[in-house]
Amino acid sequence: MASPAMLPSLPDDLISEILSWVPVKPACRFCCVSRGWHALISGPAFLATHRSRTDPQLLLLAASYHKKEDRRISGDLQLVDVNGEVVRVNKSVGAFWTICYGCDDALVCVTFDFLEASDFFVAKVINPATGSVLMTATELDDGASSDVYVGAFKVGCAAPSGAYKMVRLMGNNPHQPWKVLTLGDGAKWRQVGFPAATQSTIYDRGSVVTITGVMHFLYASVTSCEDYIFFLDLESEKWMATLKGPTSDEIQMDVFIKYLV
Repeated sequence: MASPAMLPSLPDDLISEILSWVPVKPACRFCCVSRGWHALISGPAFLATHRSRTDPQLLLLAASYHKKEDRRISGDLQLVDVNGEVVRVNKSVGAFWTICYGCDDALVCVTFDFLEASDFFVAKVINPATGSVLMTATELDDGASSDVYVGAFKVGCAAPSGAYKMVRLMGNNPHQPWKVLTLGDGAKWRQVGFPAATQSTIYDRGSVVTITGVMHFLYASVTSCEDYIFFLDLESEKWMATLKGPTSDEIQMDVFIKYLV
């Protein structure tokens, strides 16, 4: 380890600039570096600069559960800062399901809950930063058994209307068309047909993202080992042109093995 004399000396203004962006607790720990750093960090100039920083705070979203008075389990959403401190708890909002971006590019999360009294699911769109429930939808039941709900929903925000829409994924069976539901408008499920060419493809449930109102789905071809991206315009609820993507992992691994040999 290099001696202190060999270490480069940083100017105080540079140290102050860097540490002023560090959260309060970690910044206080740097007081232990030296007497000079302690004097700098505890000085009024640094404190004023640190308070002036208005960049968004980095927070983590965590799901937790607790038992209610009727002994049923309810889901909570927690916002946790980088120090592990809980900033906000949104209690009894249901089980965390997914996240998406709203019409103003603000991050929202969707939770599911099962209402035993009425025997149907309820979905909530929540702003985790404020804890406010933007909307609640109870129209999820379409007469199917409850097992279809597991891993079968994706949520996105349509543009330009800003409506939150849920897409029910029915796999590769053309006799079970995919469906779309607008959350919170009291409407029923609407069929959106079947994505083109999916009879010879396998859908990766985890590879879904919504960008500017268009939901993107990643598929892998069974016959050619090629990847495809399907696009669903959430506003018009129409399928768009399919994009042929890169070769799938099987082909890439085969080429990699041949290259090594």
